[in-house]
Amino acid sequence: MLFGASLYLAVTAVLLGRLALSVWRIRGIVRRSEPILDPDFRGLVHDVWLESLANAKPRVRLSRDVNSPLAAEFDEPIILLPVSWQAWSHEKLRAVLAHEMAHVRRGDPDTALSSSIAVCLFWFHPLAYWLRRQLATSAEEACDEAVLDFVRPERYAQILIEFAGPVSLTGGHLLAMSGVAADRSQIAKRIERIFAPRSASRISVRLVQAMAVALLCPALYLTAAARFQTEQAEVTTVNGRLMITGQQQLRELEATLQSDPNNMKLREDLMAYYPSQHDAEALAKQRLWVIEHHPESQMAMVLLPSETSDAEQYEQMKAAWEGVLAKRPDSATVLCHAGMFFALDDPLRAMALYGEANRLSLPGSPEEKAILRATALLYMAAVVENLTDPQGIPGRVNGIYISSADAAKLRADLALSQDPALLSEVGTVLSPLFNGNPVAVSTSVIVDFRLDQ
Repeated sequence: MLFGASLYLAVTAVLLGRLALSVWRIRGIVRRSEPILDPDFRGLVHDVWLESLANAKPRVRLSRDVNSPLAAEFDEPIILLPVSWQAWSHEKLRAVLAHEMAHVRRGDPDTALSSSIAVCLFWFHPLAYWLRRQLATSAEEACDEAVLDFVRPERYAQILIEFAGPVSLTGGHLLAMSGVAADRSQIAKRIERIFAPRSASRISVRLVQAMAVALLCPALYLTAAARFQTEQAEVTTVNGRLMITGQQQLRELEATLQSDPNNMKLREDLMAYYPSQHDAEALAKQRLWVIEHHPESQMAMVLLPSETSDAEQYEQMKAAWEGVLAKRPDSATVLCHAGMFFALDDPLRAMALYGEANRLSLPGSPEEKAILRATALLYMAAVVENLTDPQGIPGRVNGIYISSADAAKLRADLALSQDPALLSEVGTVLSPLFNGNPVAVSTSVIVDFRLDQ
């Protein structure tokens, strides 16, 4: 009897310790996350929040520690996006925000924590693990329903496939909901449910929730080890849209692309797939080809320099951009894209490229607007360089890092600027830092403001 009690207490202590470690790790990830201050993005977040009917508006921040979106809650709800969100289409970004916002509205992160505590305390029966798995499944199905109110099923299925793969945060599912980052073992079931009649889907979700509540008390007295499995999925096509999940099919598609390198749709599908497999080398190889052959394409900006720790890959891309600039010095779009690449490594070079691109662009054109926004964001990074956020993290915005010397040079240039359009745009991107107070940027740069959402 004494041995049994000791064994129970020892295993329980280990599991609770592991859960506490997960809490500590996710808190650290939240502290290291960065604000996203793009006005258009913040407007979209606000619209999605209003549509979700969630009581509390979560903060939405950028995290370099995750490769898939997730929702968590400690003192307040928060949604973390990976660095790659900047390359997503508007439709994909809105779908991701709607899914994670639905988790916030339902309180799923707290439910996930509660079910994990139950598993730690009552680890000696499989039913507790089953309950946690069913609660997570029903939460994903309910949040899928929220997205399907405005996204076509075939498009949402493609988004799920693009995120298919394990979440990079070990233990993250204990405390955080990463709904669009679908586990491959469940992806087929979720896609089937997406295309099922909506009424049948809702009935199933309610049934699972009712069963979970009914079994909550018994689960507190039962449990055993959970079994995790990885299934090899096959290539799926939904309404003509390519969904890649199998290695054999992947090799065939790569061979097809090699024989038809200008098949940009196939190349885009592959570039959307590689991040889910953590294959930075393959993604960098594809992007290098796009830079060399189609630098005007948005696909050239899928992988930012900060997303790769491979110095050789980065130098290859840098050399590719240098070659492109030598061949196409008169393209405003190419100059702007090159500036976005160099911004994280050489902001002064980036600003010079933006200036030349602006000179070449047509007044009122989309290119001019994009260049103006990129320029303003770089100036904003310079303004906040010497600040810290409420957690004491050095100021950094939208993934742009900048040295003190370069920031001081850019702040001085901004103070001398007489361009009303530029000053207005810089004021627009800085305004979220002032807690709703109006911002005026003219001959001086204001440095007293708050870096938070």
